Amino acid sequence: MDCGPACLKIVSRYHQKNFSLKYLRDRCYITREGVSLFDIARAAEDIGFRTLAIKMQFEDLVLRAPLPVIVHWEKNHFVIVYKIKKGKVFVADPKKGRLSYSVDDFKRKWLPNGADVGYVLFAEPTPHFYEIDEPGTKSWTYFFRYLQPHRKLLYQIFFALIFSSLVSLVTPFFTQSLVDVGISGKNMEFIYLILLSQILLIIGGAFVSFIQSWIGLHVGTKISIEFISDFLQKLLKLPLSFFETKSVGDILQRMGDNSRIQSYITGSLFTIVISIINFIIFSIILLYYNVVLFSVFLLGNISYVAWILIFMKKRRQFDFKKFDLNSKSKNVLLQLFNGIEEIKLNNIEQVKRWEWENIQAKKFKLGIKILTWGQIQSSGSLLINSLKNVLISFISAKAVIDGEMSLGMMMSVQFIIGQLQGPIKAFISLAYSHQDAKISVERLSEVHDTEDEEKSSNSINWKIKTSSIHLKDVSFQYEGPESPFVLKNVSLEIPKNKVTAIVGESGSGKTTLVKLLLKFIEPTTGSIKVGDTHFTSIKNSVWRAYCGAVLQSGFLFSDTIRNNVLLGIRMWILIAFSKH
Repeated sequence: MDCGPACLKIVSRYHQKNFSLKYLRDRCYITREGVSLFDIARAAEDIGFRTLAIKMQFEDLVLRAPLPVIVHWEKNHFVIVYKIKKGKVFVADPKKGRLSYSVDDFKRKWLPNGADVGYVLFAEPTPHFYEIDEPGTKSWTYFFRYLQPHRKLLYQIFFALIFSSLVSLVTPFFTQSLVDVGISGKNMEFIYLILLSQILLIIGGAFVSFIQSWIGLHVGTKISIEFISDFLQKLLKLPLSFFETKSVGDILQRMGDNSRIQSYITGSLFTIVISIINFIIFSIILLYYNVVLFSVFLLGNISYVAWILIFMKKRRQFDFKKFDLNSKSKNVLLQLFNGIEEIKLNNIEQVKRWEWENIQAKKFKLGIKILTWGQIQSSGSLLINSLKNVLISFISAKAVIDGEMSLGMMMSVQFIIGQLQGPIKAFISLAYSHQDAKISVERLSEVHDTEDEEKSSNSINWKIKTSSIHLKDVSFQYEGPESPFVLKNVSLEIPKNKVTAIVGESGSGKTTLVKLLLKFIEPTTGSIKVGDTHFTSIKNSVWRAYCGAVLQSGFLFSDTIRNNVLLGIRMWILIAFSKH
């Protein structure tokens, strides 16, 4: 559904401008059905492109088209053609990434039903394009503010991690002393002393780890609740139009994104700080023991990390695909249960089950791809790591034989190598967590950056008055300035103290008029007044407190009949009101 705005984002980045997907979605007036080529062209012109949407033959695309261009793909998708060379057409697909096709394969997907011409959108930047700046979006700083109230507890976690690092730091020296002084010198008193010291450190470390876990649980749980609570609060303030362009499954998936960000800022960042400290300290000790060993270790781990990072882009693509499929899966299940009466009435149980099974099949195929790439990644990293460890063992053994190192030093080196694996793995884990959290921030920013339904700061706490409602030249469109008018130049008066019936055929705009009167939507043009008060100056919540409506999409909560009738009204208020 986002392929149109995504293509526009890619073209903008090609011309050195980076707009958020949410910003471009808003300009495309995207709906649940997606966007048209015309919608993309209009959005492109809004951000400073000069556009031309035409039909053209493949030969003209090769010779005349100023690449990159956006093309209509398989009748229901948009992709970017960014290079044509040596009988290959190179395509950037928002769903699949960069791909190359033979000319025949490209024509099959681009040209509908074997036609000679296909749709192409040219977009060239004007000077105005480089002057447009997107309004600020939510960044990492917005989410880090949740740490502020828990500073003291977070300091305690940090000091606990420092203590654990110090325990690890002295262990290799204990090991070396145990072998070189205690065992070689047959000094049992020294061995007892080292043993007692290690036991005390282990007990101290276990106690600190216990306290750290409890503090981490307390802080993590509180921040998680704050994350979800604030997200729900923001979500419920958004206009109805936001929910009309999002499926329930999509919104539920975004709820899970809060947990990924919370996990990142409360766990991964602290771990990586300590890991960096450990890495520096143990590296210095290893360098002190043997320069060659340190060099082999460093080169091996640089290769290991580089190999892992090569797969990050693919991992990001998989994450978006997985999010999309999980969103669709949840949405289908919700529709399955909410629409059970219609399903049984029309005998479509099998059809709906097949719809869910089809999504599960796609999830399975995606899981196979993720597993395949994961195995390639892990096999390569295991090979690099194993070769590095074998080489270090050989060099250290040879150094002992040559008299360059003692046996205790060799054992200490092996311990240090083992300890240094932790920071390396922590760095890889941080890279994964950072990527996950960054993707989640992008998705949640679409919610947090959307304007609240209550926009005006000049809204008044309007008090009920017996006044007529006046509509003057009211027009409304659902899908942007080029979409058809549902209402056009409507002027009417709904007189006070009278029952007014609005009748008309299906699709004439009756429901839209009611939504306007309930302040669910705002007129595209025209004005509405209640007496002498402009409709826009009345707070939505205040106005709706005086309204009652039974809409076509009526909903009953899983609650008692009384609570469904009252819907938040206190019983004592209802009794007091009925006495007057």
